[in-house]
Amino acid sequence: MPASNQTEGARSAPSRSLGHVVLNVSSLAVSAPFYCEVLGLKEVGRNAELRLVFLSFGINDHDIGLCESEPTAHRYNGSAVGLGHVAFLIGDRIEELRSFKAHLEARGIAIKGIVEHIAFTSIYFPDPDGIELEAYIEHLPETRRGKPQAERFARPVRLD
Repeated sequence: MPASNQTEGARSAPSRSLGHVVLNVSSLAVSAPFYCEVLGLKEVGRNAELRLVFLSFGINDHDIGLCESEPTAHRYNGSAVGLGHVAFLIGDRIEELRSFKAHLEARGIAIKGIVEHIAFTSIYFPDPDGIELEAYIEHLPETRRGKPQAERFARPVRLD
């Protein structure tokens, strides 16, 4: 199979970036303020009929849609088929990650882990429905140059 995972001769439009993500949540009244206060998103639209809230960092029309699920919907389970986590780039300096950690702690948000990878360092934490979120800083390209993806490690790290 060709490296592009396409059938020989098949053509498709190339993707340029991720446009937005829609997350199903149990309560818009709880989740919308969480995403705005914790991650700095702004509410830019709402559709009451569809129970949707649109959030943006300010460049795109919207980056995240929150859709309120039916009360009987199954709760999020990170090990089920589907979404594993959503990652947010917050900068490129370790001081920015330390500051974000303090920001989470000040709000009583449980930190599930702080992990160093060759390409980035991350903090993992849950949203109000338990959806795993990742806030990360990117490391300079020189730190990962020449290292295959398989050699990129994940090890716990302290930010104290």
